[in-house]
Amino acid sequence: MNNNLIFIIRRISSKLFKKFVSYFFVYPKRKHCNICSWKGGLFLNDQWHKGVICPRCESTVRHRLFKAGIDQSNNKDLYSCLKNKKILHCAPDKCLKDFFRSQSKSYTTGDLLRQDCDIKIDLCSMSNIKNSTFDVLIIFDILEHVGSVSKALEEIHRVLNKNGYAIFTVPQKDGLEISIEGDATLSPEERTNRFGQWDHLRLFGSDFKSILKNNKFDVIEISEKNFSSEIVKKFALKPLTKSRHPLATNERKIFFCKKVF
Repeated sequence: MNNNLIFIIRRISSKLFKKFVSYFFVYPKRKHCNICSWKGGLFLNDQWHKGVICPRCESTVRHRLFKAGIDQSNNKDLYSCLKNKKILHCAPDKCLKDFFRSQSKSYTTGDLLRQDCDIKIDLCSMSNIKNSTFDVLIIFDILEHVGSVSKALEEIHRVLNKNGYAIFTVPQKDGLEISIEGDATLSPEERTNRFGQWDHLRLFGSDFKSILKNNKFDVIEISEKNFSSEIVKKFALKPLTKSRHPLATNERKIFFCKKVF
């Protein structure tokens, strides 16, 4: 049996299992998805973490943490940062597309390789987008893939309107203070061993907030620590248990970054 067929069978089996859980494991209603409103007894596991995937919309911790930041935050800027705005959703997360579309004045999706997006974009060189075009850029788990973080942040800053927001998530290794950089010369095996995935070029540390500030952004950082233990448990804003994988991101963070000059 060839690898492509095995991959297809696994994908089909995974989707069927998720549908089964979403329909039959609905009691007791201990877990709530704040994105698709599913309620049930458990969230599913991913490769490294237990209890993190919504069986209906497949949202993960970062998606629900972002939504909690918008819904639960006392910061008025966060609450209104999407309302009637021009949004560019990069490498669009399926579970959030309807939400962004409902909030926005206009909603555009973009990606370098995917064929299901409105425009083709390379974050390091968005020559097809004029200055100050968008109010909001959504960039979830993308910067670890790009050739140059500094070039990407420069371009993101350029295409944002005055007072626009870029909203980021990135993998951050537990306890890592300084981000680790790689390059395209590393083999897929070396990238997997060093950064956790074959197509990652770096692993971010706790200095990511400083990197954003140094590239002309004011930063509001949101993590599960911003919420009560009841909210964290209800929406699964962190894994059930910490992963023991040495490269795991056990505490997700959302970075709401306002453009400054």
